[in-house]
Amino acid sequence: MEGCQGPKSEKEFKSAKFNVEGLTCGSCSAELEKQLLGLNGVVDVDINLDSKQIFVDFESNKTRYEDIRKTIQQSGYNVL
Repeated sequence: MEGCQGPKSEKEFKSAKFNVEGLTCGSCSAELEKQLLGLNGVVDVDINLDSKQIFVDFESNKTRYEDIRKTIQQSGYNVL
């Protein structure tokens, strides 16, 4: 069928930046990265210990900014 398209499977990627308190060591950041990557839709996590920032790339149709923020807080870090 000409001009007929199936359901859209287009992924909608977003990036988020979180400023955090309490993140001080490499093993802690590795554990947090593992937890964040375990969220459905999270595709990349970059944690900068020097600037106390977390950068997350995610599919907005699979997870929400607030879900990522909640995971960071539940891991014991204060999101500013």
